[in-house]
This record gives sequence, C-alpha cells and structure tokens, in this order.
Amino acid sequence: MLNRTLALNENHPPRRTFSGIPVFLTLDSHRPTHVLDELGRLLPTRDIRCIHDEDDRSGPFRRRVTPSSLGQEARRLAGRLDGARSRHPVHLVAHALDAAVALRAALDEQERFASITLIEPLSIHLLRDESLHDRKLFGECSGLFSELSVSVASGDRHHAAALHCDYLGGRGSWSLLSDRRRSALAQAMPEIVRTFWAAMQDG
Repeated sequence: MLNRTLALNENHPPRRTFSGIPVFLTLDSHRPTHVLDELGRLLPTRDIRCIHDEDDRSGPFRRRVTPSSLGQEARRLAGRLDGARSRHPVHLVAHALDAAVALRAALDEQERFASITLIEPLSIHLLRDESLHDRKLFGECSGLFSELSVSVASGDRHHAAALHCDYLGGRGSWSLLSDRRRSALAQAMPEIVRTFWAAMQDG
C-alpha cells in the first residue's frame, strides 16, 4: 500500500491546479488521436509536452530487441523527466503500456508527480499478488502469452493475432476485422508479444 494517497483522476487530467505545472504526455505507438483531442479541449491553456522526441515517439518499449521490465522503464521515464528540468512535480498522462510504466514510476518516486492519469493501463502485473481470483486471471494472461509466443516463434503470426484479438475483444472479434486490419495486426504481433512480456514484469 502507498504511504500517502496519489492524486489520481480516473476521467480527466487535472484542470484546477497550479498553472506552472506542465502536463507530460506519454503514449504508446498508436498515439490515439481522441486522447490528444480531448486533452486539447480540457486543457486549452496548459503546457502539454510529449515526453518522447519526434524520432522516438513510439513509446518506451518500442524499438527494443531485448524485452524490458516496468521497473527498468520507470527509471528510464524518470531520466526523461530529469531531462525536461521541470521545477515542480508534474502531471503525467499515459496510455496503455506506458500507463503501467507511469504507475510504477509514481509508486517508486511519488514526489515527482502532482498527479497521474492512466488511460487504458496495461497493468497485468498487478494481478499477480492480489486475490485468488486475480491470480487466476494472471495465470490466464500467462497462458495466453505462452500461446502467442509459440505462434509468433513458429511464424504463424495470423494465428497469434486471432488469439490476441478474440481474447481482448471477445470471441468472434477476429472474424469482424477487414483483411487489411488482420494483416496489420499480424505484422505487429512480435512487438505485441514483447509488450505483453514487459507488462507482466515488475522488476
């Protein structure tokens, strides 16, 4: 448990806070435009900074050959914030796997953050040490990861993509996708497997 409460806002980034505090935005490779649009609407006068450089805008886990862990990436995120030279604790908005990294960073160094806003966080690791039901779900995710890994390693990316899609979207989701979307998801599966692995590691 935390020694003190983190200021979390489940719906929107903070608006009524000290105006000198910047909002740092870290998103995964998809960079959902609806998130950017919503931030612009909610925070029209705020200092919103993307934490990744333009040549590294695909998120902390991208372009990695060796899988990392949330702890390692949280330390990398801290280095990015140090590089920004912000004088105050910052607001951090993060999406998907980056949201899991943000949560780990906030748990490690609470004094860095005025608040964190997590959008669709991929925090599978939190299931490991909770209730029996949650541990069962963690085992389910581990089983899926194993199946995806075997399929990708054997070269059957479409099978891996179908498993992944039907698990997250519900049975039959894969059949509803267009051929173009199926192909795109299949090509992304090696990266998705690395992401899945990293989301399960908390070291």
